[in-house]
Amino acid sequence: MSAQSLELSIIIVSYNTRNMLRDCLHSVINTTQDIETEIAVVDNDSADGSAEMVADEFPEVQLIANNTNLGFAAATNPAMARACGEVLLMLNPDTEVQPGALEHLVSFVRSHPWMGAVGPRIVGPAGEIEASPRLPGVHNA
Repeated sequence: MSAQSLELSIIIVSYNTRNMLRDCLHSVINTTQDIETEIAVVDNDSADGSAEMVADEFPEVQLIANNTNLGFAAATNPAMARACGEVLLMLNPDTEVQPGALEHLVSFVRSHPWMGAVGPRIVGPAGEIEASPRLPGVHNA
């Protein structure tokens, strides 16, 4: 990823999601024209040509092609280590970003600097609000 500081770093972990990933990347690129953004796709040894599709169709996207499926958490680590964005977004490849959503996310994070993590609203294909998974709370040891 870039050595300069950017507004937003987006990391997408992919495993056999070529067509969804293509749609996701198009939606991200089409909605980040007003934000300094870097995008990384970490492919977990997909057999469906996901990594090749990213390399061929999205040369502006940093591709990290693993030779084994590391799982989600371990796959994010190399991209996170290289990320230069003020805000870091972990995005699933089945996501299609709506216009204005990422600008709003960056603005929200900037106006709430004490927050360590933000879970954006998830909207289903028919426009319905989808419930986010329950996140673990903070516990004192």
